[in-house]
Parts: sequence; C-alpha cells; structure tokens
Amino acid sequence: MFYVVNPKGSFLAGFLPAGTRESIMFEGQLVQGEPKITKRLEGAASSSHDAWEYMCEMISEARADGYLDTAFTASKLQVPADLHLEEFPLVLRGVYARVKTMTKDQFATGLARLRAVHEVLSHADVQLQSYDDDKFVEMRLGAQIIRFGFVPERLWEIMTTKAKELCENRGMLDDNYLLPDGRGLLHLRTRETILDVYVRAFLQGAIRAGAVVELTSDHNWRFLESNPFIAADVKYLQWYQDHPEVLSSVLKLDQTIPVQATQVFSAVDFYC
Repeated sequence: MFYVVNPKGSFLAGFLPAGTRESIMFEGQLVQGEPKITKRLEGAASSSHDAWEYMCEMISEARADGYLDTAFTASKLQVPADLHLEEFPLVLRGVYARVKTMTKDQFATGLARLRAVHEVLSHADVQLQSYDDDKFVEMRLGAQIIRFGFVPERLWEIMTTKAKELCENRGMLDDNYLLPDGRGLLHLRTRETILDVYVRAFLQGAIRAGAVVELTSDHNWRFLESNPFIAADVKYLQWYQDHPEVLSSVLKLDQTIPVQATQVFSAVDFYC
C-alpha cells in the first residue's frame, strides 16, 4: 500500500488486491485535512508482479515530483484484507535528495569527493563527466545514467517569468536541476549499484561543506555524514552483496577525512 502527499495537499494512494492483476490507485486533494478523491486509476497487467511494478513506477514518479510518504491509514481508504505485497523493485530503487540550500562551492566540494571515490574505483567501469564549470555531473554505468546539478544559465534565461515564479514557489525544477539559488529535488536512481557509492560520496562532501539536504528513499537506506560507508548501513544493498571489496577501498579513502559533526538520514520501504 502506498499513500503519498505533496506540499499543496494533492495525494496519490494505491494498493493491489491479492490474486488480481490490476493495481488500484486514487488521486485526490486534501480539503481541510480530509482526503477527497477526484480520480480512480486502474492499471491492468499480465501478472500480479507486473501490476505491482506498474504501481511502484507511479509512486517513484510521484516521489520525484515532491510527494512524501504518509501513513496509509491517513488516506481513510477501505482496502481488502488480503493484499499483494512485494519489495520495491530493484530497478526502480533510488534516493530522493531534497536540497534546501546548496551553493555552487558546496556542490563543487561534493563533486571533488565524488571524483576521489571515482579514482579508487576506476575498475568499476563508471564513466564520469562534469559540465558547465563543474556545476553539473553525469555518471554512467552501462545503460544506467544519473545526472544532476544546477540549471544551466542559458536554460534559465529563456524560461518565462511565470515559469520561473512557479519553480521558485515550488522550490524545485524538473530533470534533476537545482534552481539558481541552490534549491531542488534530485531523484538519484541508483538501483543499488556502485552508483550508490558515488551518490554517498557526493552527499558527504556537499553536506560537510554546509549544504542542507533531506534524504528519503525507495528502500531501506541509511546515511551517516561522518562515514556513509559503514558496513552495517550498506550490507543489505545489492552493490555490497555483489562487490563487498568495494567497501574496504572507499573506507581507506575515507580515513583521510577528519570526522566532523554528523547527521543521520534513514528511509524505509513503504510497501507494508
């Protein structure tokens, strides 16, 4: 079951009755705190598994659009006693970084930390490129790509005044762009690959430099700023299961950075 709500009170709720191949989702709006349904969505699929993945894809897109997970009981929906439940699909898993403040210098510090990890993981076949004077970065691992950074000045300049105002009021742009003032929402779909290590390195560098970031995820994911590579925090992730030797490599690098004040961010699966 899922229930996600955005800052303006729009919500998306969904569930999958056991033994069926059709996910049921509702869109609506909170009116004086009460959920009012405006649309029912039904997604037919060839199997319960496919229907589950379809629903998870919609939830992933909503989270990337600023929706936050809320207790399903708050939706006040009546659901069947028996529901089909699976883990959130690995191919959809990622981290959502809600950037409250980040300067270009703080971004550059995160990028420098990411590059340092890239040096020790040169065998991992990750292609790393930066653009626009190190204000935007792209990571590739096979067909998988993660891109994020500040909106290019040329793109911001051609946007209409109304569009700019809407984005500034919303506090985010689409396509993993940060606003010129450093606010935004980055959807970092790591799929628990080695790219998760790169994301951790960037966040560590940027947050230590003073960036303010709130983190959630599609799966059990824990992040400690002073050491984002603690074995207990990563041992259930797929990259660690496949390549446990990666951890020792990045830990050696991490020993070169002094420990500072820490912050802990954690997220849990919301499929149960």
